[in-house]
Amino acid sequence: MKSQSAMIVLSAVAVLVFIWAANQQGKSANTNLDADDQSAYMGYAKNLALTNFHYDGNDRNRMPLYPALMSLFYRKGMPDAEFFKIGKKVGIGIALMGLMLVFYLLYRVADFFDALTGALVAAFTVFVYKAPYFQADVLFYFFHFLLFILLLALMNNLKILTAAAAGLVAGVAHLTKAAVLPAVLLAAIMLLLRGGYEIGDMRKTSPDKEGVNNSWQKIILTHLGALVAMIVCFLTIVYPYISTSKAIYGSYFYNDNFYCLWSDSFPEAQAEILRAQNAPGQGVTDDVEPPAMQKYFRTHSPRQMLHRITGGIYNLWMITGPSFGYSEFLSFMILTVILLFAQNKKLYLLVRPEGSHPAALIFVFAYFSGYILLYAWYTLITMGSRFILSLFLPALFLCTKALSRAQKHDFSIYLFGRKISASAISLVILFWLSVYVFCVLPFYTMASGGGK
Repeated sequence: MKSQSAMIVLSAVAVLVFIWAANQQGKSANTNLDADDQSAYMGYAKNLALTNFHYDGNDRNRMPLYPALMSLFYRKGMPDAEFFKIGKKVGIGIALMGLMLVFYLLYRVADFFDALTGALVAAFTVFVYKAPYFQADVLFYFFHFLLFILLLALMNNLKILTAAAAGLVAGVAHLTKAAVLPAVLLAAIMLLLRGGYEIGDMRKTSPDKEGVNNSWQKIILTHLGALVAMIVCFLTIVYPYISTSKAIYGSYFYNDNFYCLWSDSFPEAQAEILRAQNAPGQGVTDDVEPPAMQKYFRTHSPRQMLHRITGGIYNLWMITGPSFGYSEFLSFMILTVILLFAQNKKLYLLVRPEGSHPAALIFVFAYFSGYILLYAWYTLITMGSRFILSLFLPALFLCTKALSRAQKHDFSIYLFGRKISASAISLVILFWLSVYVFCVLPFYTMASGGGK
């Protein structure tokens, strides 16, 4: 009881420190409203407010949910500097509410202390730097994280309601930032593969032929039902926006960033974006073929594409290495979890936890590897940590869950002749984080911008 009370006090102190540090970041590091797309988001929000949400002149580079939220805080004639200041405060509020969601989701798979430690690591190594920016990134990270949790739960335990919830969250996340379509596509493929696995496994283990014939139809219907529920709910949320995109630009999922994916440089992508916007819905105005996947694969060799991927992975490494601290903490957690299971000769429990479905393991591997490759590909156009940070919370969740599992099995690490219990790992992380907060954070928040 006393320890939990101490944790509640620690949480309250952490909130106060977070607000102070985030305000410092906003005052010292984020002083230019024209930097990091902030003025573009401000302009979008102002236009929505002034037209009573009828503005449809967005170039489809920025999605509408965050600007719509920020438009509620705009008043006609408000100076940009004042709106910018309000946006920073709202961003801090969004971060705090999102971190409460992070703690709750971690608490569902770990004890109070481990969940709190994970939430504090997220707060002080990522979100304290990202919060005071007039950007959609922080809001997107939380929706993307919730989507990952729902899809992972769906892979482990197929339920129509979970599929519907995943579709709704995916729709909201897509309207925040157009980066969830790969996750939705992956989930759709995995549901079909999962159904095929269930049928094959049932045929191998069941001696009752008649029962098999009746059951495989039920499996197909259940998996197709989940797939339909997810897709329908997703389209229900996004249809008003994508139907406008279709009317203006000729494509339901038109987005400027698609040009960036299939261009060799940002100037090339920018030129194509301007051409498309000059004649929306009418295609290009000359004989130049716009960047597209088919054109890219036709005009580039496998060696060139491999070089782009390997170069992009190197870029991601260089981005995350000199980070605010999140890479060090997350790397420590990953290494510790691997050592806990490997030294106790239970590595298979880390790869395939008790009660998990094989589809969940494949989903996790494909999710992380797919997004890493996608972000590596995109670094040729623009650098920055804002993309790869969308994977931080899902990785933190898996590490916290694995650490809890290691404690359940009473695992320990043996280093230099010393035995370190799994239950002590969070204490080590919390002590390290405390040193970081008092010795590093005050300087980073004044000097290091988090908008990139």
